[in-house]
Amino acid sequence: MRTSTTGLSFVPTRPAVWQNPTAARDEPQPAATQAKPRSLRKLAFTALAAGAPLLGLGAALPQAVAAQTVMVEPSQPQFGEFKPKQVSSVGAFTLSHEARQALLQSVPTPGSPAGQKLLALMNQVYVSHPATPPAPAKDPGLLHVVSWNINDPDDAERISAVLQGHPEALGANADAQAAQELTHVANADVYNLQEVNLPVAQALADKLNMHLVWAPEFIDLGAAGQNTEPGHGFTGNAILSRYALSDPTVIRYHQQSDWYKDEAKGVPKIEQGIRAVGRHGFGVDIPDHEIRVPAPFGGRIALSADVDVPGGKRLTSVDIHLENHAKPEVRRQQMDEVIDFIAAHHNPVFFGGDFNTTGKDGRIQTTGRFIKGQFDTPGKVIDKAASVGFHFVPYAGWGKDGYEAYKMVKSHNDPTSVTNPEHLLFRDVEHNLGVKPTDERAKLGYKHTWAMPHQHGVGNSILDWTFLYHPGDTDLQVVGAHTYEHMVQKTAGPGEERISDHNALTNDIRLGSQP
Repeated sequence: MRTSTTGLSFVPTRPAVWQNPTAARDEPQPAATQAKPRSLRKLAFTALAAGAPLLGLGAALPQAVAAQTVMVEPSQPQFGEFKPKQVSSVGAFTLSHEARQALLQSVPTPGSPAGQKLLALMNQVYVSHPATPPAPAKDPGLLHVVSWNINDPDDAERISAVLQGHPEALGANADAQAAQELTHVANADVYNLQEVNLPVAQALADKLNMHLVWAPEFIDLGAAGQNTEPGHGFTGNAILSRYALSDPTVIRYHQQSDWYKDEAKGVPKIEQGIRAVGRHGFGVDIPDHEIRVPAPFGGRIALSADVDVPGGKRLTSVDIHLENHAKPEVRRQQMDEVIDFIAAHHNPVFFGGDFNTTGKDGRIQTTGRFIKGQFDTPGKVIDKAASVGFHFVPYAGWGKDGYEAYKMVKSHNDPTSVTNPEHLLFRDVEHNLGVKPTDERAKLGYKHTWAMPHQHGVGNSILDWTFLYHPGDTDLQVVGAHTYEHMVQKTAGPGEERISDHNALTNDIRLGSQP
């Protein structure tokens, strides 16, 4: 269990070693017991997922799923940490158009035959290895890691050109700085990618000649799910590596948002207005509907794999995606499960990804949610009462307005600050693992990792994070960490779209002395 951030309980000190891949480590639990509920609430949630109709949506999926050519074994709802079935065929992730249309009408119960097939489909990972040995690293004593949300591209050509360092990947208005940044993002030793479908992940692995582990997050039923070719219509996380990958593990968080009910029943007018401002004011590509099959048939995940780095050593890479359609406290709860997983390791762990640390409730906004969101914490009630009261005190209102302006700027540029609701997530990481973000710093906090196409000076955020956990006395250290915003902006020429709305984060990890 993780340590309470109040300091009331502690994890016993674990032996800390740079562990050889053949050395002993904590034995994994059997697959049937991998999920680790952390409270009575999660026990109830797991029991509900195992046997009750999900969200009252009722009937089993028609025979469209049963007609699939991929044979899968019946499974159980998996929440928390579990060892997935490993497959090496893209065809193992196939869902027909008829099956997707049926899912738009209703969601099966987990215990039904159709539900069992969907669970088996989502509780597996795709694993592949290069046909020929990957090229050796330029510096075997340095591990170059890139974490990047690549925004679910349909075409692997542009993103593969970036990861291979091809100058044509940049737009017509690229400059020397963009070209220099491109060389730092390209040819990494390990890539942790979020929002990537399996065909694109496999194409990247082929072009880069890398090992690959890919795990699905969601079955898309909206526009992204119209392509029913093998592997398409699923979004997920991918780890690509120059070095061998082993022991893939998935953490499907107990706390999940409902991308199905909220989107399928229609978008409220207040949410339509928010999306219209994003589309027309800032050029953000916001689909009319992002309908995804709900838990336990999908949901946000963290994907882990062990990397056999030079010197007979092992480093665990954890590729994390936290929920944006949720309140900050949900993201904190999701991260707590990752903290538990990482704390059980004796070897170093690189972890990071898209944490979606907006500081806001990202669910579809209804009038009720919007009003409730203004007063849903004691701090908000006190703050709003003070805002009214201070204006009756001479000059006090000016001071309050100045403080609010400070909080807004600080919160925007440093989500780890107490001025941002997300700071509790970072506090949990530091208290339990003893590490802080390795993200590149900026004058007012951290460099922005996400930006709207038309920023107008305000359309950017810090959503993506990287960390290095190295228990005990190891000589492992991050010797360089960068956020490459300029390069991503320059992948778009006049009239073109950027390759992603997220910026690439890089970490150079010095592995220490080599034998």
